[in-house]
Amino acid sequence: CRTVLDYQILSVSKAFTHWLTINNVDNVISRVNSKVIA
Repeated sequence: CRTVLDYQILSVSKAFTHWLTINNVDNVISRVNSKVIA
């Protein structure tokens, strides 16, 4: 059976993955911007 702890771990890992994806996109965008500026 699924407990509250399982659900919390699942939502935390989802949020972490989402955060990582956002950070990666930000890094790519800033790299592209610096290349365009330079």
